[in-house]
Amino acid sequence: MKLDAPTRAAFGVLRRRFGWWRALALGLAIERRRSAGRPFGHLPPPRDEKDARSRAQIGPAIVLFGVLVERYDDSTAIAATAAVVEAAALAFLGQTVGPLRRETLASMSPDERDRFVRERMARFPNADVRFDHIGADEVRFTVTACRFVALCHAAGCPELAPLFCAGDARFFGEVEPDVVLIRETTLAVGGDRCPFVLRYADPADGR
Repeated sequence: MKLDAPTRAAFGVLRRRFGWWRALALGLAIERRRSAGRPFGHLPPPRDEKDARSRAQIGPAIVLFGVLVERYDDSTAIAATAAVVEAAALAFLGQTVGPLRRETLASMSPDERDRFVRERMARFPNADVRFDHIGADEVRFTVTACRFVALCHAAGCPELAPLFCAGDARFFGEVEPDVVLIRETTLAVGGDRCPFVLRYADPADGR
């Protein structure tokens, strides 16, 4: 079976942390539980395609956490789940957002830049987004609702919701060159929104 990039990244984390055979056993346990309808089998059917895709994207991580807490202590379970979620998020963002080079946005007309950013954001199934500013040096948008947060609560593990935010901070804060992410609060930690500012670093900052 061919695995997508986020799944390969997630399995790589499990293999490094637990060894090949235990990682394989965890993967099989996840598949069994997913086939049995976990973690969302008790919920009504998805309301729309975005809801269905959001469930498909985070369901394995929530099931993984459930398997891990049965086999290891809580700190091991949460740390391993966090590492898996971050690795999968980086792979997903690399495919979905791709390079956000300063020269690419600067070379576009305002209309082209607007379409470019909106088209990429439309690939995120979990977020309802309001765009506040799309410029050559800075993009601001606000996530007004996040299906990941709602689904973590519905699955009985609200403590996992912030883990799905960490990939954004890592991707834009360390992986994506020259881009700075400013996000003062998130829905996952109790905020009423997630205000994103993506800003290109000043060359004088040494980034």
